[in-house]
Amino acid sequence: WDQFSCAPTSEDLPAGSACGYVNDCAGGNACIQAELVPGCAGAACCAPFCNVDEPNTCANADQGEFCQPWFLPGEAPPGYDDVGVCSLES
Repeated sequence: WDQFSCAPTSEDLPAGSACGYVNDCAGGNACIQAELVPGCAGAACCAPFCNVDEPNTCANADQGEFCQPWFLPGEAPPGYDDVGVCSLES
């Protein structure tokens, strides 16, 4: 993805909840692959966005979760270089 856009949430699910669509999660979260979210009980789960330039504040840091870059190196749109999502290493 090369940009973020707003979409109404359909479920407003909190971090860690199973999700099926990109707009199922509460604001500030992304619906990502289950294997990247500790304890995920679905095919995908909500994970919070984070800042890769700040200390790791991910809730499951003790389980190996940390702020992973959302974009591939050199592919972030201007101003989004620090955007990440709390997840396990892919």
